[in-house]
Amino acid sequence: MAFQPNTSPSFPLLGLLSILLLLLSSSATTAAGIHLSFIRKPAPDVPVFREAPAFRNGETCGSDLIHVSMTLDANYLRGTMAAVLSILQHSTCPENVMFHFLCSRFEPEIHATIKSTFPYLNFRVYRFNANRVRGKISKSIRQALDQPLNYARIYLADIMPVEVKRVIYLDSDIVMVDDITKLWGVDLGDKVLAAPEYCHANFTRYFTDAFWSDAILSSTFQGREPCYFNTGVMVVDVDKWRQGGYTQKVEDWMVVQKQKRIYHLGSLPPFLLVLAGNIKDIDHRWNQHGLGGDNIEGKCRSLHPGPISLLHWSGKGKPWLRYFTDAFWSDAILSSTFQGREPCYFNTGVMVVDVDKWRQGGYTQKVEDWMVVQKQKRIYHLGSLPPFLLVLAGNIKDIDHRWNQHGLGGDNIEGKCRSLHPGPISLLHWSGKGKPWLRLDSRKPCTVDHLWAPYDLYRSSKHTFDE
Repeated sequence: MAFQPNTSPSFPLLGLLSILLLLLSSSATTAAGIHLSFIRKPAPDVPVFREAPAFRNGETCGSDLIHVSMTLDANYLRGTMAAVLSILQHSTCPENVMFHFLCSRFEPEIHATIKSTFPYLNFRVYRFNANRVRGKISKSIRQALDQPLNYARIYLADIMPVEVKRVIYLDSDIVMVDDITKLWGVDLGDKVLAAPEYCHANFTRYFTDAFWSDAILSSTFQGREPCYFNTGVMVVDVDKWRQGGYTQKVEDWMVVQKQKRIYHLGSLPPFLLVLAGNIKDIDHRWNQHGLGGDNIEGKCRSLHPGPISLLHWSGKGKPWLRYFTDAFWSDAILSSTFQGREPCYFNTGVMVVDVDKWRQGGYTQKVEDWMVVQKQKRIYHLGSLPPFLLVLAGNIKDIDHRWNQHGLGGDNIEGKCRSLHPGPISLLHWSGKGKPWLRLDSRKPCTVDHLWAPYDLYRSSKHTFDE
């Protein structure tokens, strides 16, 4: 039985609650200053992951295998390990689950880590030749989406052994809280692929004006009722995929994208172009996606209402990465930092500070202590923000969001344009890489930059307000 709010307790519910409790307990400290003398690096021979228990959940299990495919990458290894554990824990017959891992290069350390963490796991590792897609990948809105391994799902039918007739493809940022046997047993009918459809989504936004303004391209969905689906959870009939030549069909759209930019995201849009409106729709409970937030900021999102069988942190934010590194979350002492608090992100570009309380509480020293830890053991990526979060997150006075309409400078990598958030505004903040005076002077302004221009007093500026 899957987890469903307001139902009687069940094994999957307990499993989900245990996961949530682990997340809370592993994200936890007191507001007091840290003691540097207690911070120790683990011994070199200590594995990064502890050994997972062997699950024997069903009384009788046959010999039929459930084939699950996932990508294997050092950057997402922590997510993969959590996903595998969740699948095994909630499966009636975990010994019948066969994992097929796709990697861009064989790394003995990762292979050894899987074996030491899951000694009883049935798995094989396949090398995905990145050269198959290198000339076909177009730059998208997020660098992680441009990695060749993100496109490996297109080639599942070419990689899987011929005896594998069906496979469940899963992203590495999922947690299963139901029996995967139920997903495996989905009736595909005459369809090549099954996934939850989201017909309320604004389908047009996945493609550019160059697509919709082209009479031939925009007729692609004629005769179909296309709906968005997320390719991070799919049940694929591998034989039908091969027979229908779907790999070539997806690749053809990737070639069009290189010639004429028709979409923004990575490997998802060509799947939609080929298959949207022609897949087997399954219950939304099998992909509670979007928990990683949007593709730019990765802001927190709440669970959607209804029963849940699979949690999916699609989007920029990953639960093991938000603001802090693996070195932080894998350290038992450091990762207990937020214990007893409900930490929330806040932006330090706009703050009202009681200076007396700051002095009395020794907050300068507390922030500096974390900066020393950062020098010893890289625990975050950004500059001065994370030590403020470590000391004060969950222990500040929250004020109306109107007082910091931040992020107008875009992300910290490319500084792409962003729109204003809905609601009243009292202060505009161009945090991020892009600054309005630079974009205006380069004649490549974002729309929001024109809100800054009337206040520009620079003598040589061409963007001045009327006298």
